[in-house]
Amino acid sequence: MMSAMSRRLRLRVLVPLVALGISAAACSGGNNVPANSAGFGSEASFTGQPSAVVVLKYSSFEPASLAVGAGDTVQWSWQDFGISHNVRIATATGQVLAQSPTMKSGTWSYTFTNPGTYLYRSTIDASMAGKVVVGS
Repeated sequence: MMSAMSRRLRLRVLVPLVALGISAAACSGGNNVPANSAGFGSEASFTGQPSAVVVLKYSSFEPASLAVGAGDTVQWSWQDFGISHNVRIATATGQVLAQSPTMKSGTWSYTFTNPGTYLYRSTIDASMAGKVVVGS
């Protein structure tokens, strides 16, 4: 049988742990994005020249809007003085297609295969957003 002091001690430990778990789940951003640093998308298979380059600099994307053709590859290049960012690409309806790893430097590429408008953003800095319009 547990003493009153033992029950209070258990509550002091369990309640903060449960609250931490709920907070972490609420901050995860959803969309079933894997919780690792490898990202997902087409970066592993791309080895050629990109059709366009977007630079992450001054906590912004430059350019924030661009147009490419179906089958073209866009490369994101981190040049933000060691500030960590990532890139998440989604359809206009919000379906997540790809996400880069969170990194401070380097490049990541995605090949757009279908015409349409695609939105991209950093999940680290909500003010960083842009779009890619893919023509046929």
